[in-house]
Amino acid sequence: MKRRILTLTIAIICMIMCENSVKANGGAPYIEGIPLSFDIQEYIWNTGLENEIDPYLIYAMIEVESGYDAGAVSEDNHDYGLMQIRTINHSWINDALDDELDYLNAKDNIAAGIFLLSELYDNYYDNSGIHCVLMAYNMGEGGAEVLWEEGQFSTKYSKKVVDVYEEIKTKGKAYMFNPR
Repeated sequence: MKRRILTLTIAIICMIMCENSVKANGGAPYIEGIPLSFDIQEYIWNTGLENEIDPYLIYAMIEVESGYDAGAVSEDNHDYGLMQIRTINHSWINDALDDELDYLNAKDNIAAGIFLLSELYDNYYDNSGIHCVLMAYNMGEGGAEVLWEEGQFSTKYSKKVVDVYEEIKTKGKAYMFNPR
């Protein structure tokens, strides 16, 4: 009985401390185990919420895409930064955001990735779900459409991102909310 009361008391104290920490940081929790600074995590959190994209999904995509390496460049030299934005997308994203982004700058790369993800959500989420959004992000809309026409609506990549998302959400979340 005493052990239960002690455990319950510790849990309540932890919840209060976590809630106060999240409130003090403008609602953006710092998730230990994610090797990004608080500044970058806060940027992901706030930019994700502003664009109605679950920040935990963004963390999962970054883990899968670049392993949290802001300077990551793909072997073929076509994908850059945390969210591995393909060079074919740079020009139209810059135009759409009315900015000249540096795709190896963490915040610029995240802004571009969230913008691209948001566009894909608008096009595919309601009819096809998260796997189709992730497929289009990873292989381009044309490549994903070929697989959809063949009846394939998930890939190794989309499944991995969803698995990592569930792990991050379970381990590090402060509050639960649905993506979009």
